[in-house]
Amino acid sequence: MKTQVIHEGTFRPTQEKTFIHLPFDVPPGATRLDVNYSYTNPIGSNPFLSGGNTIDLGVFDARGISFQRAGFRGWSGSERSSFYISETSASPGYLPGPLIPGRWYVHL
Repeated sequence: MKTQVIHEGTFRPTQEKTFIHLPFDVPPGATRLDVNYSYTNPIGSNPFLSGGNTIDLGVFDARGISFQRAGFRGWSGSERSSFYISETSASPGYLPGPLIPGRWYVHL
């Protein structure tokens, strides 16, 4: 059985150079996590570029949201608009392994 969670929202200019954590729940028995996102006017992450938007992407599992600690499961910055994690494989920049049930966070 697939479960789809959709978050929609708007970032404001006051949120520039900040991060947010979008919570979602991973149920017991989950075998794969797929995340994708889109936004308007994407540009690269070069700090000298202007006229568009850059949103970085990462994920933390139920063990916590401290960067490069136990709950950190991956980061691709603005290089990807999607990633997946399963027990045996994952997109580059993400860590395969058990999908621990509980509250996970997409880091934007």
